[in-house]
Amino acid sequence: MNNTSYIRWVENLLFDQGVRPDSLAINYLSECVAGDRISIRLYRSESWFSVEGKVGDKLVFTAKV
Repeated sequence: MNNTSYIRWVENLLFDQGVRPDSLAINYLSECVAGDRISIRLYRSESWFSVEGKVGDKLVFTAKV
């Protein structure tokens, strides 16, 4: 996997929720490889969205919109 894969996953999750971001800040924290099972969670507040990607208990990336 490469960093554009992470961005695509975040965008797809946000688009499914009807969110069309103007900007996106993403932190790449760890590598994931083909075959990894990645869980992606969306968190909301009144003024922003946050997304976490994990492989098991290992945090792979975070993003804020």
